Amino acid sequence: MFKLVFEIPNDHGHFLKDILQCININEYVWKIGDTTEILVSDTSENLFENNLYKGNEFAKLIDGLSYVIFADIKAYSYPQSKTLPISDFDSNSFQFSQIVVDCSFVEIYSNYLHIIELFQSRISCNTSTFILTEIDDINPSSVLDPKLR
Repeated sequence: MFKLVFEIPNDHGHFLKDILQCININEYVWKIGDTTEILVSDTSENLFENNLYKGNEFAKLIDGLSYVIFADIKAYSYPQSKTLPISDFDSNSFQFSQIVVDCSFVEIYSNYLHIIELFQSRISCNTSTFILTEIDDINPSSVLDPKLR
């Protein structure tokens, strides 16, 4: 498992969209953790009403200005033509997890170095501080939903 750590400004912005520009958002299904709190800037309502979104739905939601307080967002490979029963997700379809803590500290986890390198190239263009590590002592399932462990 690989981990990329960096900071984003503690401010309103398009940070989720900016971070995820290095991948095709539409290729994934997005699982939003129950503790995720991202506010729409002009209404202060939670950005996500549901816990599961197809790529195109997720892309529309993150397009607007928002304020990230805490985020636990996981991306799964999943055919977009299929319906979204959560029971179909497993550790094999898990691609990466993005966690934001205290409005500005971002961690991205993935079993796939090439995914982390995509994010690293995107982040290194916009910030001078990031840390990439390979994690040997973490169980990959610890970033997955308890249902998938």
